[in-house]
Amino acid sequence: MAGVAFTSAAAQSAVFTFHTAVIKVHPLRSFVRWNQGRQTRNALSALTDRQLQDIGMVRGDIDELAFANPGKS
Repeated sequence: MAGVAFTSAAAQSAVFTFHTAVIKVHPLRSFVRWNQGRQTRNALSALTDRQLQDIGMVRGDIDELAFANPGKS
């Protein structure tokens, strides 16, 4: 297996900064996605069964839709 050797302090610093940024951003992104799902679930839960039927849903679909993984954003 080949390794990567950084010969300059600037390259080492850039890699460290990138990894630090990823660590800080990921929990925030996870929280934002969870909160969006929570808001969607609350909004859909407030609808009547008739209103849900009008948009092609049943009450059992709410959690699946609210917390579906839309992919990376």
